[in-house]
Amino acid sequence: MEQKRSIFTVMAMVVFGCLVMAIVDGIIMPGYTIKSIIKLALFLALPLAYLLAKQKDFLGELFRLQNRRSILEPLFLGLGVYALIVSGFFLGKNLVDWSSVASSLKNSRENIFAMGAYICIINSLLEEFFFRGFAFLMLSRFAGSKIAYLFSAGLFSLYHIAIMQNWFSPLVFALLLAGLFFSGFIFNWLSQRYQNIYAPWIVHICSNLAINTVGLVLIME
Repeated sequence: MEQKRSIFTVMAMVVFGCLVMAIVDGIIMPGYTIKSIIKLALFLALPLAYLLAKQKDFLGELFRLQNRRSILEPLFLGLGVYALIVSGFFLGKNLVDWSSVASSLKNSRENIFAMGAYICIINSLLEEFFFRGFAFLMLSRFAGSKIAYLFSAGLFSLYHIAIMQNWFSPLVFALLLAGLFFSGFIFNWLSQRYQNIYAPWIVHICSNLAINTVGLVLIME
């Protein structure tokens, strides 16, 4: 009974967090500072409060660094991901209409470097703590890896719908969602392999840095 309650609690908190952020990103659309504060509350404060109350030992494991290899391997993988995303952008740039993305980015170009740094480091850490630490590793304890893989990767992908709405054609949008789902699987695998969130966080930082590089290119054109 306690196990089922834990499964329900974790899933409900993750779904709730994603739904509220979808409303914030897609309907309310406040400034980036307000949106970030709401995300901090949903993706960090709420799950952190639950873990402190119910799973203090697990919280310590999330930030336990095993050895130097657990940092170097994800770093090399992350650099490869960076090169893949940036080179893929330049090779397929003319196949996709980037005008909506460029227009959206140019509206916030005054704070582009501060936002870029936040997205690379802080935002990626929030998402890794929420989707990998809480939604995947925590859920794996109670429901098993298969359910945790599908749930975490699926919600990670769907969470980005409101962020990217109206940016791309339906086909490109669907491909991006599939790519995010696959990325979620890879991030889950990294967190399972190293039993912490450092490994997926490093790769996530490199992925976001690549996306920021693409955004900077679009702004400068």
